[in-house]
Amino acid sequence: MEHPTANDPFTVQPYPRIRHATRDLLHTAARKHMIHAMVEVDVTEARQRLRRVGRQSGEALSFTGYVIACCARAVDRDRSVHGYRDLRNRLIIFEDVDVSTPIEPVVEGKNQVIPTIIRAANRRYRPAPPR
Repeated sequence: MEHPTANDPFTVQPYPRIRHATRDLLHTAARKHMIHAMVEVDVTEARQRLRRVGRQSGEALSFTGYVIACCARAVDRDRSVHGYRDLRNRLIIFEDVDVSTPIEPVVEGKNQVIPTIIRAANRRYRPAPPR
């Protein structure tokens, strides 16, 4: 993990006591069996909005990009969920929300998964107010 430098906008806070309990719980859970879940979400309205905005702008809009933007904006509301504990037991919270997502381009005729980091995803897209 990269360490913050003087150029990185971040804040340092004491590591919350409740996070110690969460860390202990996750450490214990790591030795247990994994549980998978199936989630169903109605994305009809979001896809309709993307199509409408796409027609108005003349650009093809990505649903994956929309989901990434929504997640980044949600994390931006409480950046402590994006923070990490350093070796001095402090919580480092960056102003920028970086999102990692796999991209699967075709390279030499084969699909290849490339992990991609979208830097400052919380500031990449701000929708215009509804008319």
